[in-house]
Amino acid sequence: MPDMAAAVDNFVDWLGSKLKDLNTDENVFGSYITGILDSDETDEEKGEALQGILSEIVENEANIVQICEEIMGMWSKFKPKEPIQMPNSLDVDAKLAKLLESQSLAITKQKEYTDEEKKIREAILSQYSQMTDDEEEAEEVAVSGDTNKGENGLEKNTNVFSVQQAERERREQAKIESQRKKEKDKEDREKQKQMREEKKEKRKTQKGERRSIGAARSYRGRYRVRFVRVMSDLLVHIARVSSDYRIRNERGHRNSRAMIKSGSLPKKEGKMRIRAFPLFWCLSYVTSTSPNVSMRGIYSMNGCMDKFAGWGPPGDLLGANSVMTMDEKYVESIWALLKNAIQEIQKKNNSGLSFEELYRNAYTMVLHKHGERLYTGLKEVVTQHLEGKVREDVLKSLKNNFLLVLNQSWTDHQTSMVMIRDILMYMDRVYVQQNEVDNVYNLGLIIFRDQVVRYGCIRDHLRVTLLDMVMRERRGEKVDRISIKNACQMLMVLGINDRSVYEEDFERPFLEQSAEFYKVESQKFLAENSASVYIKKVETRINEESERAKHYLDESTEPRIVGVVEEELIKKHMKTIMEMENSGVVNMLKNQKTDDLACMYKLFGRVADGLKTMADCMSHYLREEGKALVQEEEHQPSTNAITFVQSLLDLKDRFDHFLINSFNNDKIFKQMIAADFEHFLNLNPKSPEYLSLFIDDKLKKGVKGMSEQDIENVLDKSMVLFRFLQEKDVFERYYKQHLAKRLLLNKSVSDDWEKNMISKLKTECGCQFTSKLEGMFKDMTVSNTIMEEFKEHVAKNETNLGGVDLFMRVLTTGFWPTQSATPTCHIPATPLAAFESFRRFYLAKHSGRQLTLQPQLGNADLNAVFYGPKKEDSDKDGACSSSMSIVSSRIGPRKHIIQVSTYQMVVLMLFNNHDKLSYEEIQNETDIPERDLIRALQSLAMGKATQRILIKNPKTKEIEPTHEFFVNDSFTSKLHRVKIQTVAAKGESEPERRETKNKVDEDRKHEIEAAIVRIMKSRKRMAHNILVTEVTDQLKSRFLPSPVIIKKRIEGLIEREYLARTPEDRKVYTYVA
Repeated sequence: MPDMAAAVDNFVDWLGSKLKDLNTDENVFGSYITGILDSDETDEEKGEALQGILSEIVENEANIVQICEEIMGMWSKFKPKEPIQMPNSLDVDAKLAKLLESQSLAITKQKEYTDEEKKIREAILSQYSQMTDDEEEAEEVAVSGDTNKGENGLEKNTNVFSVQQAERERREQAKIESQRKKEKDKEDREKQKQMREEKKEKRKTQKGERRSIGAARSYRGRYRVRFVRVMSDLLVHIARVSSDYRIRNERGHRNSRAMIKSGSLPKKEGKMRIRAFPLFWCLSYVTSTSPNVSMRGIYSMNGCMDKFAGWGPPGDLLGANSVMTMDEKYVESIWALLKNAIQEIQKKNNSGLSFEELYRNAYTMVLHKHGERLYTGLKEVVTQHLEGKVREDVLKSLKNNFLLVLNQSWTDHQTSMVMIRDILMYMDRVYVQQNEVDNVYNLGLIIFRDQVVRYGCIRDHLRVTLLDMVMRERRGEKVDRISIKNACQMLMVLGINDRSVYEEDFERPFLEQSAEFYKVESQKFLAENSASVYIKKVETRINEESERAKHYLDESTEPRIVGVVEEELIKKHMKTIMEMENSGVVNMLKNQKTDDLACMYKLFGRVADGLKTMADCMSHYLREEGKALVQEEEHQPSTNAITFVQSLLDLKDRFDHFLINSFNNDKIFKQMIAADFEHFLNLNPKSPEYLSLFIDDKLKKGVKGMSEQDIENVLDKSMVLFRFLQEKDVFERYYKQHLAKRLLLNKSVSDDWEKNMISKLKTECGCQFTSKLEGMFKDMTVSNTIMEEFKEHVAKNETNLGGVDLFMRVLTTGFWPTQSATPTCHIPATPLAAFESFRRFYLAKHSGRQLTLQPQLGNADLNAVFYGPKKEDSDKDGACSSSMSIVSSRIGPRKHIIQVSTYQMVVLMLFNNHDKLSYEEIQNETDIPERDLIRALQSLAMGKATQRILIKNPKTKEIEPTHEFFVNDSFTSKLHRVKIQTVAAKGESEPERRETKNKVDEDRKHEIEAAIVRIMKSRKRMAHNILVTEVTDQLKSRFLPSPVIIKKRIEGLIEREYLARTPEDRKVYTYVA
């Protein structure tokens, strides 16, 4: 036993440290756990009991199982193993009977007993010392028939088999009852396990209750250990006493029979004896999911339980089939005690109360099925206190310190209900849950709500007081925010699981009052302030209401009151604010009021459709601005393409600035700006041409004041406008023309920039869009290679080119914008002979090809010699006249290299053979197209003063057929190489534009037909409307085809038998393979 005690002490020390690590009371739970482990239950039952306890300490289920296994392992380790006892195959009575038959008993010295043991002994003797009449008659028969005696004078026990049979029957009956109990206990454990699972979710809210029930747990833990130890000692003592009395019983039995036979003892008196009896004892522990663990001992002793009744709380020890009852007077006495304690708590006189005693009394009432009496009594006591004391105090304070008194009463009531709830915790967990009624704390809240807060004038006065304090604060007065906050919190708590009380008694009237207040204030603000000031005041009001709700109203009220302010101050007056004269949205856009627009955007974003309304207002202004920029009057001179595009880019930059800094790059405004630009940019059919001219201007050489980064930015912005174009194929044609001139005339600022621009177009429209442009660059590279080979050929064969340094560009017809009919031009003989030499060389290398000269795309460098102006001397004689002689004296010659176009070269070389030529003569000699000839003559005779190679007579801006041109012999320039700037075309003329449009329409026909065939080839059968829609979707990236044109192309394909109409429906087409 010392080893056992030492081992248990070691385990208790280890368990105490383990419970400290889990941040719990080791004294309360240590004794509790040790008592469970020291019991006679199975390991499975001990594990379930431990898990029930640990679930109150540890949250994680996995940790509970792990800790439980660790505790049981340490218990097995510390507790020394008991010596193994072999099972008894025979009953103790059977062994004793055999022992008495085989040998005589030695006379033993009678043991001296203590007073306590004597009392137990007397109780046992008094129970089993009487015999029935049937037993006496059976005993007489047995005595008369017993003639055999043992050697020591004892008679042989002849009823041994009857005794054994009876004992076996009793054992079987006991086994059956034990099996029934085990099954019942197993069912109870399953039910309790299920209850634990259901209550796991509630445990988090019950953590606060653990401290309050710590004392009760401590008591129960100590009680359990004490009970187990006392019962163990009692078992040992009872077994020893039973064995002693059994032996003496047998001895007295034999002596009595001998004395009866001899006549020395009357027969009736001989019946008083001690019978041998079996003793069954079973002790089991039933552990519930709650901390209140009751132990039930099933026993067959009726006389000695009163000795131990004081060891535990009532009901901890129950008979196998007994039902505990309580005297009504005892119940009333317990309730009187609890009632007095509740009243003292409500009076704040709870310092002298014993929690343990009150808890046990409430526990006793609920355990003995008097939970309803306790619950009803509690309700009556709380109601009486609130009606008689609290409500009267609140009513007296209606005109003075109402909120303070109400809040103090509420605080006191909460405190008292928490303490009452702790005392009646067992009723909360058992009676309340079984009967599905309100728990103790919620019951107190309901009574306080009905009897105090919602009582008559108190409810109305509370609402009026709170609303009045809020209104005073809105007017700038100081109010007691803490009192308002406490009152609102009280209303929220009184709703228990919802906000109905708070909403009905305060929030709903509060929102109605606020709506009326801001309705009046909005009219006042609009009449006295501009849009900018109004917006700022509204924003201030919204912030005030939001801050007010966060500080002393319930947080759920914030979005509701803010919604009321937004409705009354913003949504109902959106158009009025935006259309304010001299301060609305248009005024802000015109005057670059970025900050005011940002405030308006932020404010209108709070209400539904606010941003859309604002975007629509802005869109109207933007479309008007854009339309004014792109529209051209019929009689107005042709618009400058550079100015046209630059003004659009400036407008785009301006609204992009608003988009980023005022509208937070909002998707609604971004889409609106894009849609508006697409709308008014496509109002002008010349937009694709102007955009191409703008890009051409930026990519030409000689653009001053622009860095590479500036050019990159301009190209990016140009691509933005390009995305808005619907007729991208028209832009492609113009861009191809302008790119060809830059490449062939060597005017491009950089091949890298040209390729960069083509890359941007490729990214936007795909490789098909830029394939021809890329082919143009490829032709330039191939041409350089061919010219190197030609020069080697000329040098090798000593070909005479007439002094012409020839450089040719061989262009692929499909890539370059060559005219369908090559313009006629009489090239001078010398350069023409050089060209013929190149033609023969190229065709010799590439048979089957055809070379056509394109003079409109060429240029030339001419060596020019200027001899200075002529001087005329005339002599006149009086009456007679003589012939006039003209003497020309020339200043020293000046040599220059003149860089001109091919057309300009043809014109200038005419003056090698003529001194003076009219426009009509020049046209007949050169056969140059009229428009190109006029541009060439304007550049030579009407350009800058330092570039006028020819002189026009008369000196007018217009060129007539009779106007004459001659060489400017007095031409001077500081530069040896003089480049004649060609008069820039501001755009195509109307005939050229019509021609371009016809070419575009012709290309579109082929594209539309190709799209129709692709779709029908994959679908085989389609209705007309669906086909038109799909063709439009496929082609809208290049241009927007008209449904009329699509229909014509369908008709053309039907005529050529690519498509066919179905017989049943002419609006449905099928593909003809």
